[in-house]
Amino acid sequence: MSISQDIQRAVLEKPGLTMRQVAEAIGRGDRAGVQGVSAQICQLCQKGKLRKDSVYAMTGVPRYWPTAATLADLRALRYTKLRKRTQPAAPARTAPARRQVAQVVRKPVDAAPKPVPKPTAQQQPKVLRAPLLRQRPAPNANAEAETVDAFLARGGTVERLPPSATSNPLCFDYPEAFA
Repeated sequence: MSISQDIQRAVLEKPGLTMRQVAEAIGRGDRAGVQGVSAQICQLCQKGKLRKDSVYAMTGVPRYWPTAATLADLRALRYTKLRKRTQPAAPARTAPARRQVAQVVRKPVDAAPKPVPKPTAQQQPKVLRAPLLRQRPAPNANAEAETVDAFLARGGTVERLPPSATSNPLCFDYPEAFA
């Protein structure tokens, strides 16, 4: 017997079984057996040999019921329907003879490649003008560098700072200096 027939027979003997109960009834209660039975039950429901009923949905487990087609072998019925549909074949008509048509073989012409057309004004790539970057002239670029003595002579003062101090404090380091 096949698994399919065993499942149908178990549901006929005791209608309203769950899938797991059907698997245990035919002796396939292990995990792999339950998966196989589940696939077979799904196919049997699609073929109309079993009916899945969710009347007992309070438990969340569907139950399976027999139908009129359960354990009925419908192959013989299908075979007779197919035999009735097929009519004796009519005598085959012969196809008319085909005419032979001469094949024209064209040789490739050694021609120069076609020139590539010039792009139109709309197809021309547009170059966006980048802003000119000019260097600022250095102060007294043409003059010679001033020495410390010349700086002191014109009235400049040298500021003496402790180590790691700067003459221009940063804003976020010394906010009171810029207030």
